[in-house]
Amino acid sequence: MISVKVETPPAERRREQRYGLTRLAQAVQHGLGPNERIESLGTIHDLSVGGVSFEADRPLDPDQPVEICVALGEALIDVIGRITHIKRTGNHRVLTGIEFQGLSDADRGYIRDYCHRAMLAPR
Repeated sequence: MISVKVETPPAERRREQRYGLTRLAQAVQHGLGPNERIESLGTIHDLSVGGVSFEADRPLDPDQPVEICVALGEALIDVIGRITHIKRTGNHRVLTGIEFQGLSDADRGYIRDYCHRAMLAPR
């Protein structure tokens, strides 16, 4: 197992409650050139209003911002994030920690309400 750690100050770690939801998502990074674009389809885990864990089959560039898009119920949340860590898992997948940056108050409220409702829903 290979792991890349991007240093995150202790005060920034997990300030918000995380919810164990699993949803499909897309992550996109734009390269240095005008046509350079890395797209990765994957699954989110541990969603919070502060960030998400994103699992996919290829790593993202830890030095570049990432745009992550996920459908939550009726809403499509599209937000820019900063990679906090990358960890290769034993099943040839990559788990990437993404901290949201610039999440609107409306999206923040929607994520919080959606997660709360999803956790209360019968299974």
